[in-house]
Parts: sequence; C-alpha cells; structure tokens
Amino acid sequence: MIKLRRLSTRMKRAFVFAPFLLALHSTLFAQVEAGDFKVGTSYFQFTDHSRKEAFDSLNVKSRDVFAQAWYPADRVEGSVKAPYVKDVAKSLGIIKNLFQLDDAALQKFEALETNAYIDVPISQGKRKYPLLIFQHGYSFWLNQNNGLMEFLASHGYIVVSLAHPYETCYAVGDNGIQTYSLTNPGLRARWAEILDEEVSNEYASIMDSPFSDETIKTEEKLLTMQPMLQESVMTWAQDASFVLDELKRLNTEGKSPLSTRIDMKKIGAFGMSFGGAATGQFLNIDKRVKAGLCMDGAMFGDLIGKPLDRPFMFMIGGNHGNLNELHYRQAKAEAIRMTIAGSKHLDFCDLNLVSPETFQDAGLMGEIDKARMNTILKVQTLGFFDKYLRASKNQFPDIGDYPEISIQKRNIK
Repeated sequence: MIKLRRLSTRMKRAFVFAPFLLALHSTLFAQVEAGDFKVGTSYFQFTDHSRKEAFDSLNVKSRDVFAQAWYPADRVEGSVKAPYVKDVAKSLGIIKNLFQLDDAALQKFEALETNAYIDVPISQGKRKYPLLIFQHGYSFWLNQNNGLMEFLASHGYIVVSLAHPYETCYAVGDNGIQTYSLTNPGLRARWAEILDEEVSNEYASIMDSPFSDETIKTEEKLLTMQPMLQESVMTWAQDASFVLDELKRLNTEGKSPLSTRIDMKKIGAFGMSFGGAATGQFLNIDKRVKAGLCMDGAMFGDLIGKPLDRPFMFMIGGNHGNLNELHYRQAKAEAIRMTIAGSKHLDFCDLNLVSPETFQDAGLMGEIDKARMNTILKVQTLGFFDKYLRASKNQFPDIGDYPEISIQKRNIK
C-alpha cells in the first residue's frame, strides 16, 4: 500500500472504491506477447482451523482464505470462460448497493470477458510447473491483475492469487459473498491509520528525501504509528504460507486440475501495493519461497530487523522516489529496484487500461502509455521469475527496449 499524498480525505477514500466507478472494456485482457499455452482457471476456498478470524468479533470462527488459480492448458474447446466477476448475480448486487452504481455500469461488468477457461485440464506439455503466489492491494480484489495472471500462465506458470477476508473488496465462497465494509470495526481502525495526516507526511519524507540514517528512524516510527496494519501484513503473510501448505496437500492428494503438477521446489511470490509488502513478509516467514517481487508497495512487517535473504525486486512508480531504498540497501541476496518513469500507483493493476484520464485527474495514474505499461509489467515480471525459478540464460534485467525503466542492482555481478 502506498500513502496517497496531497489528496483530500474524500479522494483517499475514493481510492478504495475507484475500481467500480469506471467503465471496463471486454478488450482489457487481450493477450499481449502471450506464451505457448492456453489458460485454465480454478477457484478455491481454504479454511485455517488453527487461526480465528480477527474481523468477525460477533461470531468467532476459523479464518477462510479464498483463491483463484491460473495455469497452462492445451485444449479449451467447448469449455466455459471465467467471468471477471465470479457469481455475477450475487456479486453485482452487492457492488451496486455498496457503491451505488447505475445499471449501465453493471452491464459493463457483465460484458467483460477474460481469456481463461474454468477447470480445464492442465497442459501435458511439462510434468510440473513452477508456482507463483500473488497478493492483492489493500481493499482490491484477487484478480486485479487478471491480464498479468493470464500472461504468466500462458508462459508455463501456475499462478495462485489470494483474497484476504474482510480486507479484499469482495470474495465468493461456499457460504455466499463476503464483502468489504467500512462498518466493520477492524476495518475502520485500519483506515484511521491509513488516513492519518502525520503518517502521510512521514511517507512523503521517505519518498522525497535522499536516503540517510533518518530514513531508518522514520520507517521505525511508522511501524509504531500503524499497529493495526502491522497486524494485517503479518496475517496476510500467514494466509499465504497457509495456502502454500494447502497447495502442497492438494498437490499430493487433491482432485483439482493442479494435482501432482505443482513444482514445490520452484515457488515465487509477488504482490501489488499492500500485497507487495505482504510478499516481503511472506518471504521472511516461509523459506520455501525462492524469490519475491513487490509492485509499488511500501514495506511493512519486521523487514528492518530481518533483511530479505532471497532474490527480490522492487517495482517503483515514477513519482515514488526513494521508496523501499532502505530494504533494497539492507538486502542480503540479489536485489533490484526498477523505477518506471511516467507511472503512478494505479498503473500497476488492470485499471491502467480503464479510463486512465479519470485516474490521472485524481493524481493516481501517470502519463505513461497504458498498453506500454502493461507490456513492461508482463515482460519484467516474467523475466524476473524466469531468472530465479527457471535459471533462464536470458539477460535480466534487460532494459534496452524500455527507456522508461531505470535500474539499481545490489549483490548482482
């Protein structure tokens, strides 16, 4: 998650709701530079009986984590395409009531198409496929980077995205819809921390000032100023580790299309915004993850005291200056800071192809060409994981064709 600077409180709150206030287009997920595989997708709900749900104070229960997987496929003829919004009839009703949308906006959701087919057999092209775990931005939804997920699956990855309960926009589970609601006391407490003006100013000082000893002091101060979000980032990392346990179990005894086909020795993790911060924490608590990538998110958790010890890449928006400079400098393994000129926070998800002028006017999206931005996200994410999970011989990072990109490298010969 990135603090939204120089914006009103109203606009900061609109940042959460913006995904559903704009027209979506059926061409949004057109495959750019797709790989050799078609794409299948499956949905999951995992229940962690060892943890209680902190957001459900009235009816304490075990924590449910929702997930969607994208994977390589061969034959999709006659199969059903996945909708962008799962369980459309119920989901759209909740979205309409929560965000007060008109019928025209809802019809555009209904018309939106993806390129993934539900529960088709996984491709026989390889015996096993590497696994990537994705975590969404705070208040976003699990397929917020649907185009990127499809792209990675078409290149031979199994990608599993998590929906963190109560802090995701909505999730469809066995018992119906679980929706994001500011009436939830736990969520209200977290938003009080997000909207705090002093917190915003401290983040601004980190991003606008050269790295110094003061940077460390400021980051340590921010951790004490946001205890609820500290709790959340730890919980999200635990969610990811729990889902990895469940995928391991499913890989040996389950009956999903993924069964027996996940390469549990080649696991990567990535996330956007707060999900990127949770990715860093995920690496710190789960040594099974071999490499991680954060898309324009400020690090939380205990990374100051426990520097990253496996390959990690920070993708940085062009207006976020020295974001994560501390964690890059402290990294014990290979680390990359990739800054993309002309980009801003919402350029790092599907919304960078949805009414970009609206987000630009709000200061949440940059001037970079949106198709170009999508290509950069896809090519650079694939290149990173190919290098560290597949030992690709292709040079990475190779920025020769991308003048928008600037690179810092640490511990890389």
